[in-house]
Amino acid sequence: MADPHDGWTPEVQTEIQPGDPTRTERPELNALMEAYAIARAGREAAGDVEKERRRIEDEAERQLFDAMERLQLRSARHDTYGLFTLNDMANAVVTDEGELRKWALEEMPELLLANRARLGKVVRDTLREGGVMPPGVDVAFKRGINWRRGPG
Repeated sequence: MADPHDGWTPEVQTEIQPGDPTRTERPELNALMEAYAIARAGREAAGDVEKERRRIEDEAERQLFDAMERLQLRSARHDTYGLFTLNDMANAVVTDEGELRKWALEEMPELLLANRARLGKVVRDTLREGGVMPPGVDVAFKRGINWRRGPG
């Protein structure tokens, strides 16, 4: 397969196309846009299948958990699929941020480490405003394409 970049360098489109100024007749650019759109649509379709499989798995897990609990079994073995064991997990729900913070300062300061999502916003704001990054923070950039579906 020929390299779609072969002999082609991106440049600003200067010719105005009738109707839509973003439309291009460059076959190599159209081929790259098509390849990207097909690859992304395939990944997203696989994601939809994954979501449905996850829903089915979650329901099967719920039914198995309920049945084992009803039978008062902590674990059960299947000849083909192996051992299944109940696992109750507890997750924290913060109801009073201030009280938790006060406790963490005294008892467990590692709970106060930077939240990565909030730190990302600080970095973007700092870049936009031309400020200085917080100590111990660097920036990583990722290039990407936004794609809004629709007819050509």
